[in-house]
Formats: sequence, C-alpha cells, structure tokens
Amino acid sequence: MKTKATLILILGLIFSRAQGQNKGYISDLYMSGKWTATCATEIIDRAGWRVCGLCVYPTNPNDSSSWQHADIIELNFLSDSLIITQDGRMTTVSWTRNTDNHSFSFIFNNKPYHFRMFLYGKQKRIIEDSDGMLLVLEKVN
Repeated sequence: MKTKATLILILGLIFSRAQGQNKGYISDLYMSGKWTATCATEIIDRAGWRVCGLCVYPTNPNDSSSWQHADIIELNFLSDSLIITQDGRMTTVSWTRNTDNHSFSFIFNNKPYHFRMFLYGKQKRIIEDSDGMLLVLEKVN
C-alpha cells in the first residue's frame, strides 16, 4: 500500500512538473501583436545576394526598376488582418494560419507568401518563406 501511494505521489509530481514546463508554449505559436522583422541576407556568390521578397520595395511607384532594401519591417498581426510597414509605408493584407503546423500565409503586392515558424526564445521567432529566405522577428512590447 505504501509503495502504491509513493508511486502515485511520484507520478503526480512528474505530471505537475511537466505541466509547469509547458506553460505558455501553445500560446507562443499564435502570432499576434506587433513584431519587428529583420531581414537575413543570403550570399549567393562574390557579387550576388538575395533576401525575402518582403525586404525589398519600390522607392518610386512610377519606376518599377527602382528598388530599395529594407533592413527592418514591422508586422502587426491582428485577428483578421496583417499590417506590414516598410520604411513608413503601411499595407494591410488578409492572412491565414494553418492550425496543424502554425505556418501562415498572405498575399502582398500580388505575390503569395507562405511562412514556416521557428521558436527562438520567448520574444523572438524565425520565419522561413517558401523560397528558404529567413526573417528574424522580435516582439514589440
């Protein structure tokens, strides 16, 4: 009887400890609020590089050949929309989240984007687009 009680106590302690370790983990998978996105640059060769499509934007709306690279972008995830701010220019788009793997998708400047998410500490995320390009997100308090 004493062994059974001890076993139940040990299992209870292990279960309560495991619950405490996972506290907040599921909520971390849901993107909400403001995040700053830092663009990671991939070096292709001696003279070539590429970044995520969100990291470049036209500097002159009348000249499609004039582009600029944004180092930091702000993403504000609302329940039904996403506000993307690049160099002071705000664009609102609809976004959807895949509840199976917590990836998310949206269309921006007529281009579809699909991002997988990686947890990186409590206040950071790394997202990867379908082309393998990365953005590092940091939560804005």
